[in-house]
Amino acid sequence: MNTTLDMERIAKELGAERRRKVSAHGGYFGALQLAAEVASRSRVSEGPSSPNEILKGDNLIYDDEARQKLLDKLDYELWLLNELTEYQIFDGGTDITTFKIRSGESRAEVILDSGEELVTSSQVIAAMTSLVFTASYKILDMIFEWILEENHRVGKIKEVPWRFTDKSDFLKDKSKLQYPPLFTSQKYLYSYSEALFHRLLPYRNEIVHNNAFSVCNDQLILSTSKNKNIGLTLSRSQIGCLVRFVVALARALAGVIEVDVHRDGLLRYHLDSLRTVHGLEALKQKKPLLVNVELEVPKRCGSFLGNLKQVRDKVRTLFPTQDVFFNLTVQAVDGDNLIAKWYFKEEDVPTLDEVNFDQGSYKAHRVD
Repeated sequence: MNTTLDMERIAKELGAERRRKVSAHGGYFGALQLAAEVASRSRVSEGPSSPNEILKGDNLIYDDEARQKLLDKLDYELWLLNELTEYQIFDGGTDITTFKIRSGESRAEVILDSGEELVTSSQVIAAMTSLVFTASYKILDMIFEWILEENHRVGKIKEVPWRFTDKSDFLKDKSKLQYPPLFTSQKYLYSYSEALFHRLLPYRNEIVHNNAFSVCNDQLILSTSKNKNIGLTLSRSQIGCLVRFVVALARALAGVIEVDVHRDGLLRYHLDSLRTVHGLEALKQKKPLLVNVELEVPKRCGSFLGNLKQVRDKVRTLFPTQDVFFNLTVQAVDGDNLIAKWYFKEEDVPTLDEVNFDQGSYKAHRVD
């Protein structure tokens, strides 16, 4: 017998409001719009809606509206750097390898998939390097400017400084400000972001105002007019790590992505790669890997029993010295016929050793 859910009653019990269906335009910004809309719908009227909200009297700091402001401030820079990381213009990312495993069998087929790659001349990369550096710094600047604006909005500070140097000096007095929950729960993210903001400022100014930089052998060489003996050299890989760090940080602060275990490891790894830049102690994070696993589950004795312990053991065997996480695609097959298919992101993979994948299980993860 089919049961009809009383959505009006459920919404009322949750203190929420039932509203129209969520829709979004296509493309990257359509996805951001959808994420913001879903986050907004998820909030009920009583209490903070997510870990990204803080109560201060009757004011909500870093609420949905504030997070949307951050996305609006960063729309061009996020688009530019996101495109570059998608096409792997700079090193520093993690290629995803796919493993095909048949449940109950020891053999695993390995498929190397480095993603979509754009063939770009070294001259073009060299010309883009300074642009990528300044765009990355601009994201850091706008993040801290956003924090100052939100504190000004609720009366924590009287004015928002606009010059880079003034903002840098203002941020040194941490007692005046209230920070986003991501920075209070993951304190290292604030400390290292602030260090990057302060230490990269002189070089950003030299690039923008004096065109003082050079690119040689895939390295960005920076110096300052105040002291020619002090400089900074960034490898192509380090620039890639800087890009990926600031993009992930901005999207996490805006509530578009969650800093799960795998992403936290990546952020720490990127920061360790930038140790000569931020000047803080190493976090000692090995490069975490994210792989895709395709598990084929044949029908045996009338059921589709998937051995997830076998998957985890195989991944650990292949990468014994690294932190590895995996997305999981499960295909239930009967002979040559595909019966059903599921997809689990790494944080959603079932923790059981064995799972019976009948057609009614894990409906939220079914793939048509």
